[in-house]
Amino acid sequence: MADPYRTSVRVGFMHVDMAGIVFYPRYFELANAAVESFLREAGLPFETLHDTLRITLPTAELNTRFVKPTRIGDVLDFALGVEALGRASVKLNLAATCRGEARIETRLTLVAVSLDDHRPRPLPEPLRAAFSKHLQAGEA
Repeated sequence: MADPYRTSVRVGFMHVDMAGIVFYPRYFELANAAVESFLREAGLPFETLHDTLRITLPTAELNTRFVKPTRIGDVLDFALGVEALGRASVKLNLAATCRGEARIETRLTLVAVSLDDHRPRPLPEPLRAAFSKHLQAGEA
């Protein structure tokens, strides 16, 4: 099995509610930030996707399990694995832990969409190659 991509983020004031724990919609922003970090490190930041390749990667499906609360100041360690690569889509498994304890488990599907006509497009080869490096065993 390919190793997942890993990145970390410290939970700040902007992520929490009045109880000092991550407000659940902020987890989706944090998950998107992990995807953006992956793409940036792969040499494909969103500005390249938008300006050069003329595509974007909206979320088409999202399923999240909230395991345990996360508090302000905690560091979330994200692991991003690729479950499947389709013609125009990629299914990701994204898990966040804090000090080794599970916090969220997310499965999401991203779809390559043209910025010109807003229709699905095949994943560009550089993007497919980047995701392929983290493809879980037995998937194509």
